[in-house]
Amino acid sequence: NVALQVMATGGMYLGGGIAPKIIWKLNDGTFMKAFTDKGRLSGLAERIPVKVIMNDQAALLGAAAHASDLLKKGEACLLDHSCTIHPQARA
Repeated sequence: NVALQVMATGGMYLGGGIAPKIIWKLNDGTFMKAFTDKGRLSGLAERIPVKVIMNDQAALLGAAAHASDLLKKGEACLLDHSCTIHPQARA
């Protein structure tokens, strides 16, 4: 239902520890039948791609990439270095 509420036409990603462990069940059609059985909105739900994140380090990798971006923009600093955060970053 969340996919339709946010109009996730670009796709839904299932992450966390459980989805990769039950990939066999997700692939048997039961999940997709429930995912797309949305009455008059079924046509839209059928066009939403669903992917399972299999990398158990995905959250850590994403957090590291975000931290790296913040450091490059000067919106964060390493704890062992003194730095000044840009005023607009504090809002």
